[in-house]
Amino acid sequence: MKMSLFVSVFCCATSYSLMAQAVCTPAPDCASLGYAMTAADCTGQITVKCPTDTSKVFCKVIEIGSILYGDGTVTRELLRNKTPIGVVFDAENRLAVALTDVKKDGTAGTEAMYWTGVPYDIPNLENCTDITAGTELVSLTCGTDGRANTDKILSCAWADCSGTPAAKACNLYEPAGCTKDFCKSTKWFLPSLRDLQNMYINKNLLNSTLSASGGKTLNFQYWSSTEYNYNSAWRFVTNSKEVNSKAYLLNYVRPVVAY
Repeated sequence: MKMSLFVSVFCCATSYSLMAQAVCTPAPDCASLGYAMTAADCTGQITVKCPTDTSKVFCKVIEIGSILYGDGTVTRELLRNKTPIGVVFDAENRLAVALTDVKKDGTAGTEAMYWTGVPYDIPNLENCTDITAGTELVSLTCGTDGRANTDKILSCAWADCSGTPAAKACNLYEPAGCTKDFCKSTKWFLPSLRDLQNMYINKNLLNSTLSASGGKTLNFQYWSSTEYNYNSAWRFVTNSKEVNSKAYLLNYVRPVVAY
């Protein structure tokens, strides 16, 4: 009897369950519970690990309009024990928009600003002159990497640009509640024109989630990091793509982050 009980307890310690009659039954395997993938299979998605074999995971699709929290959690639910810092607008590229516009010093708030202090063609930044302006929503392929664009804009010497307030404001931003490196200052950037168009396409869903998360709805009078030429850059205003003078017209900025 003692030996039988010992065997039952021992086998239960190896992922079996002890029944009332001290009979061991196998726990369901990971595959039968839906954990049939590995982390490598879940690119661009959330991974949920199997409780009995953490090498097996379930891939959970991230939806546009999901809330991004300061610890990197992404969910459609508003969690009271976590701090929202953004809303997902591009699930494929894992991009989220900040809950607020920012001022020139990188703090939360709305303040109109120039793109650069003077007209200047940013070195190594692609000039996107083939984009069709106006209300037509099209596939954009020029100047689409907001992070790379922002880095190039920030590298412009003061003597050449007289400052880069729009890109700098986004780069300085750090939201309250950010506890991971991905959302610290220097991680946020000026969105590309494609980013702004994607936000506009999903504006109703994004604004609903922004409001529910305590954020500010999108006003769509924003600078993009997509350059037109030495004198102008692209902005997205109301429902259209427009070219604006970098140093003579003011627009707002809304930071974006990759998570």
